[in-house]
Amino acid sequence: MDMDMFLSYCDENIVVQFANNPVSIGKQQVKSDISTFWSMLHKMEHTFQNVYIDDNHLLLEANITYTLKQGKSVVVPCLSVITRSGDLVKSLKIFIDLNPLFQQ
Repeated sequence: MDMDMFLSYCDENIVVQFANNPVSIGKQQVKSDISTFWSMLHKMEHTFQNVYIDDNHLLLEANITYTLKQGKSVVVPCLSVITRSGDLVKSLKIFIDLNPLFQQ
């Protein structure tokens, strides 16, 4: 999980909606908000089920395997909607239920 690489694909004013968290606007806020979540993880792996692409949008359906730092692994389905402006991501909406990560 490389935050600098992730942000290199993003517009300066990117808007991110991640699960039921408040919207993050701009690279600095996105970095802060996502880093907080990523700090709980040892790793994550995406297994893509479907990918839909048009001129400015990507829809990515995936199963994400989250491995927490204490070793627990959980697979969670996810749908991400990406809107691009040129080569940069200007909006990212991640529809996911993270509750399984926090269940005993």
